Amino acid sequence: MSIERLLKRVRSDKAEQAETGLERNKREQRIEQIRKQLADYIRVGTVYFKRIMRTDRFGLKYETLERWKIETLQEDFKQAIHELNVYLPRRQAKYSVSDFIEKYDAFCNVPDNTNYRRVIDNCYNLYSPIIHETATWHSPEDTKHIEQFLVHIFGEQIDVALDYLTILLLYPKQILPILCLVSQENNTGKTTFLNFMKAIFQNNAVVLNSDDFQDSFNSHYASKLLVMIDENFVEVEKRKEKERIKQLGTASKIMLHLKGADRKEIDYYGKLIMTSNYEENFIRIDAEDIRFWVIKVPAMQERDPDILAKMIAEIPAFLDFLRNKRAIKHPKTERHWFSNELLETQARKKVIENTKPMHEEVLDSFFQDYFDQTGLQETTMSVQDILNENQRYNHIKYLNHKNIKEYLRKNKYEYTGSVVRYSYTSIASGTQTIVSKSGRVYRIRKRDEQELCTKQDEQLPF
Repeated sequence: MSIERLLKRVRSDKAEQAETGLERNKREQRIEQIRKQLADYIRVGTVYFKRIMRTDRFGLKYETLERWKIETLQEDFKQAIHELNVYLPRRQAKYSVSDFIEKYDAFCNVPDNTNYRRVIDNCYNLYSPIIHETATWHSPEDTKHIEQFLVHIFGEQIDVALDYLTILLLYPKQILPILCLVSQENNTGKTTFLNFMKAIFQNNAVVLNSDDFQDSFNSHYASKLLVMIDENFVEVEKRKEKERIKQLGTASKIMLHLKGADRKEIDYYGKLIMTSNYEENFIRIDAEDIRFWVIKVPAMQERDPDILAKMIAEIPAFLDFLRNKRAIKHPKTERHWFSNELLETQARKKVIENTKPMHEEVLDSFFQDYFDQTGLQETTMSVQDILNENQRYNHIKYLNHKNIKEYLRKNKYEYTGSVVRYSYTSIASGTQTIVSKSGRVYRIRKRDEQELCTKQDEQLPF
């Protein structure tokens, strides 16, 4: 090879090397641009999502996940990926949209307001960090509007309420009672309280109406710390809805149901808050339902249309107060932290009394009339005797063997267990007659008013 041709080839190789270096820089710049453009997209399992920031009416930002089709992503970034691949060396594998998207094995739900982590064991944490400006609480003046409002809502139970909020903030995994704010009056601040809680816990709180709560898809509340149902009313006889509410108040797992994705089980830490105008019958509560904390909220004496905005401005100082300036006053004594005595209120007693199952209403009334008419303090009857006696009152449609036995056992009446000879005074015909027979019977005694009140106050183990 001649000297001239050799020099010419060397010059060509140097030019090609310089050009390759330029292409490499362009490629790296383009990769960084595409990576930034696709930073809001993730893949969890085999499903793609986009993280979208929204701003609520209070000016607070929160993140939502929307399912995104891979075909849409490929179409939107087709040109960008093509331009990137132009700069690749001939033998290098081509890039695709999927190469720039973060991938996680599954969803998880791990609430933590102190040491938050978005990714845990390569699972995407659905719980969001709560982000507020940093402030220091110096005196009650720093949170005077919040204090006044909470005293209005909770009255004498303000210390229990502050403990409730402190536990929510510091120990978000702890089970807490179902908080129910009720009042038939207007302008009480119930809805304002829900909005205030939403402002504190941001994307980890959701306010639903009854229809939202009953939707088969639950991604809008399954991972939330606070599930708040505004103006709720559950028909007294709808046991299914009541059981769903009770279950969500203490469940440890929930099936996450996203549109377009398979159901997946995740840990559940939701605390339920309900408000209702039906203060005496918004839901059936039995005496043994110790998880309900019912507060009757009075009407506000002075209306401040800007109270929510004023409280939101005080949230940073209020969080410092809860974290660093006060200690929890009530030690943990129950699964839901607070002792049953602390959660017992007059409002709760009224709900229990006004939402008794119909068969309990019927039997309470019957036995009261029975003992008043006969003047007896005690009697023995079988379940069939009780049914026969109630024919006079046309109560048979409400009674059957099963719910009569349930009532008698619930009231702890003594059961003989074996067949015995007995007699009782019957009033079924309108006159008193003595009936003698054999059978298995319950020993039923008259209860005075004090015993009836004690019965309502009894709390059984959860």
